[in-house]
Amino acid sequence: MKLTHLPRVGVLLCLLASPVLSAPGERQRSFSVEDYTKIVADYIEGDYRNAALALASVPTEQQESAIEAYRERVIHESHVKAALLLHTKVVMWTRRDESFHIRKARAWMRELDAYRRRPFEKTWFLVLGYFYMRSVDLETQPTLEAAASVFPKDVEILLALGTWKETAGWMKRDKDLLEEAEAIYRDILQWAEETPEAMVRMGHVLEILNQEEEALRYLEPGLDTCKDPAVCFVALLTTGDIYRQRGKLAKAIENYRAAVELDPWCQSGVVALSHALHESGDTGGAYEMVHEYFIGGKATTEKEEHDLWWKYSLGHSNRLNSLLADLRKEVQK
Repeated sequence: MKLTHLPRVGVLLCLLASPVLSAPGERQRSFSVEDYTKIVADYIEGDYRNAALALASVPTEQQESAIEAYRERVIHESHVKAALLLHTKVVMWTRRDESFHIRKARAWMRELDAYRRRPFEKTWFLVLGYFYMRSVDLETQPTLEAAASVFPKDVEILLALGTWKETAGWMKRDKDLLEEAEAIYRDILQWAEETPEAMVRMGHVLEILNQEEEALRYLEPGLDTCKDPAVCFVALLTTGDIYRQRGKLAKAIENYRAAVELDPWCQSGVVALSHALHESGDTGGAYEMVHEYFIGGKATTEKEEHDLWWKYSLGHSNRLNSLLADLRKEVQK
């Protein structure tokens, strides 16, 4: 799914201000290494948005020679990182000539020392992967798979990839994607046993795959040690579902109540608790839960801010801006 985030007027003004466009009636001059150098310098100075928009306005065939000339001139590592992030920002702001700018960003990455660049490269992959994930973009999977091929034992990268496959598999009821997510979580737990999120996500996937007994073996210990509210919420809800299916309504209600306490705005928790209460004979309690949610206003009040299901589905992609800020600090060194 391609999303455009820029107001049309803003884009037009930025393009008119671009150093590579000529006035009406004049012949457009070519894009030089000096132009590229100026845009990279603007990025280094912190004018991220306008630098990205200026570069996005340049036809890619004109950028090639300027980039190669700049590559021969550049000395400082921070300038290489700035050029890399500049092309990444073009993708994130405009989605224009996307494959070209991703290719150029990766080419700049190869200019960095192979050992010293690894922390920077890992964060860059996460920024790009989280950007696509938050855009619900199909580029999420190939981006995170590329990251996993470079960092095959990095927990955050593998969790991000597993989260995408888990969420896509759950939404589409795609057994293959769910089993791929399961395999990723099993790998994580082989070398990082004390990872509550991987345990809960493993249990959630297994429950969807109708392997309830094994799911509980991951969900319950994961729930005992998890600290992330979104992960705890889904663990409680999923565990409650399993107990309810087994007719253990008291345990199901206990888990559902704890889930609703964590997120009173999520309809899934409220409806699950209401059903379990009704099945246990507490029709008054069931009615009260539904009435408070739909009539009392919780169905709409601040839901976007608090919806833990949505946060769980997007994993740690809310770290996007802080990770991008970390990359920008590298440019200032």
